[in-house]
Amino acid sequence: MKYLKEYNEFKNDTFYHGSNIKLDTLKPMPNSSGESKFLGHGVYISNNKDISEHYGEYTYSVTLSEPLNSLQYLDEIPLDKLREMQTKFQESDDYDLSYIGDEIEEAIEDDDLWWGKSLISKLDRYELNSKQILVDLDYNAIEAPVNKMNQFRNRPDSDRNICIIKDDILSIYLV
Repeated sequence: MKYLKEYNEFKNDTFYHGSNIKLDTLKPMPNSSGESKFLGHGVYISNNKDISEHYGEYTYSVTLSEPLNSLQYLDEIPLDKLREMQTKFQESDDYDLSYIGDEIEEAIEDDDLWWGKSLISKLDRYELNSKQILVDLDYNAIEAPVNKMNQFRNRPDSDRNICIIKDDILSIYLV
């Protein structure tokens, strides 16, 4: 995948979070600001300090307590991961999730691999808890290059917008 970095490449990266609130901890939580979030609800971090400074008066250095395992929002889900989802969903007791598993099976048969965005849209359409389902699939974040967002059009693909969806994996320090 074009944008995917192995954790060994990311573990030396420094991540940042910008906020207008002085914080002691960061936890994914429902959006209370009413502001639309590109990748959904969670804690947004970036590997570029300038981008994080854009979001607030306070900039925090962020470290992760586990390897970053992001669903790539604007890229195809790898076939092996898609098959794993298909199996887990079809074995689920939830009718809607099982139905999505059947849709994934059809997509694989048609060689029509889903993007991360497609999966999240399906889960949201059926009003399923997409964040918890992604965490249950061993994802802890959703990720996209920031140059796909309107205000950051001229940024390189290496500048990342990462939405952390799993609780208790972030530590922060005021920069």
